[in-house]
Amino acid sequence: MNNLFSNKSLSELDKVSSFLKMDVSTEKIIKSLYKYIFTKDGKKLRPLVNLLFSRGYGAKNRLELATIIELLHVATLVHDDVVDKAFLRRGKQAVNKVWSNSHSVLIGDYIYSKAFIKMVALKRLDILKELSNATNDIAKGELLQLTLFNSRDVVTKQQCLKVAYYKTGRLFEASALTGAMLRSSHKNFLALSSKFGKDLGIAFQIKDDLLDFKIQSKSGKEQFKDFVEGKYTLPLVLALQKTSLIEKKFLNSKFGKKLSKADKEKIYDIMDSSKGISSCENILNGYVASAQEVVSKLEKSMDCNDLNQLISYSSLRTI
Repeated sequence: MNNLFSNKSLSELDKVSSFLKMDVSTEKIIKSLYKYIFTKDGKKLRPLVNLLFSRGYGAKNRLELATIIELLHVATLVHDDVVDKAFLRRGKQAVNKVWSNSHSVLIGDYIYSKAFIKMVALKRLDILKELSNATNDIAKGELLQLTLFNSRDVVTKQQCLKVAYYKTGRLFEASALTGAMLRSSHKNFLALSSKFGKDLGIAFQIKDDLLDFKIQSKSGKEQFKDFVEGKYTLPLVLALQKTSLIEKKFLNSKFGKKLSKADKEKIYDIMDSSKGISSCENILNGYVASAQEVVSKLEKSMDCNDLNQLISYSSLRTI
């Protein structure tokens, strides 16, 4: 991914990585957990979005805000792994598997509180309000997904997109918007930044849902994980709308259960033949096009090369 973005952006992200490792408690258990989580860097796409929109016009506290964004994101991942009973995170064992669920919940809370301490230090009530609301919406998205998980009703495309927005699109949106807030108070610029972040984030989540059904993937997480956990995602919901009764019966019989290699291959074939994959890709392309349209309106006011690279990466990535 390093060859996609400008040297300036990569240099700033390296500084964010350093900031993430600062001001950690001296308590041994906290240091051990924190080091384990941050030893392997993530993609840092949300901090990158934030940095791109805050760049220019002498904006202050840019690196601090980007660090806050990444802390919030990582805290959600640690908590997600408990909810999902995950085995892997970023290609290695999840915290809840190395330690315990209790350790994961508490270190996630520690990272959240660290982020909010840093937010208060910015002395920007508008940014604090936006990130607080975004954090609340992310939790709302997780609860909505749990409701769908236990639902006996037919899950709809609209419900899947709502979850995608709250779970992923919302923090991308807040990342872009709060970055823009550091740079400008111009309403049109703030609105465009918000729209870009939202479209990019939903596109990113839809791509994530598609990658879950890849037989071979380098994503660093278990494949067919959402299906095995009994989670309705957009590709599956779209496929179920067009499958035959026999195919639907097979999918339902395997949903939420451990799968063999043959099961995975058959499920993928059904997803593909029923147009679940291609229909989902069409929706993904719609959000990509919307984000590109926003960029076309921003080109006169900022350098958009890295924004365009973000769009391409989010829709074409294999991890």
